[in-house]
Amino acid sequence: MVPSGTRDLLYIEIHAIDSDVVCLSVNATTTSTGVVTVANLTTSKNAIKEVSGSTLCQQVAEWLVADYIFTDATALFVDLDKVVFDGEVLTAVITDNIV
Repeated sequence: MVPSGTRDLLYIEIHAIDSDVVCLSVNATTTSTGVVTVANLTTSKNAIKEVSGSTLCQQVAEWLVADYIFTDATALFVDLDKVVFDGEVLTAVITDNIV
C-alpha cells in the first residue's frame, strides 16, 4: 500500500537470479527531466525509464526499499548481499532468486 500523498513513484522491472549483479543509476538530463537505469550487469539486460516532473535539484537521488502489497499479500524482497555506492551509481549483489 502506498501512503496517501505519495507521488512520483517509479516502477521498473528487471529479472535477476542468485549472484547477479544489479546496478541502479539516476541521471538528471535537464532541470525537470532525467533517466533512471537499472542494469543487470551479469546478463547485460537493462531497464531504462525516462522521468519528468517538477524542478529537480540535480544533487540527490533516493532509493527506498520497503515492503509492499501485491495481490492482497506482502511481496517478498530479495536479499541484497552487497550494496556499493559509487558516486551516483548503486550496485547490489542479489543472493535470492527473483523474477
